[in-house]
Amino acid sequence: MGKHITFTGKNAWDATTNSMEFQVKIDGARTRCLISREALEDHFGADREKTVDQAFNDNRSEIERVATNIINKGLVNASGEYLIRSSNI
Repeated sequence: MGKHITFTGKNAWDATTNSMEFQVKIDGARTRCLISREALEDHFGADREKTVDQAFNDNRSEIERVATNIINKGLVNASGEYLIRSSNI
């Protein structure tokens, strides 16, 4: 049986990781997903025509789809977070 994944719709820039953080609940437990600045630039137009916020919000459904795949594969980092890198897209 698959995990129950719910994205909360909240996001914020995390300068310490140079990535956009967005919250997710996995089987009721809240955790962080992150998408790197590099991924936002390489695949979603950040810094060319859009800010990182615009790039994230304009492509939220695609980013959440990629995050769902990473979560289902169990690709959690050492900090217990799910990080989308350019190579994941």
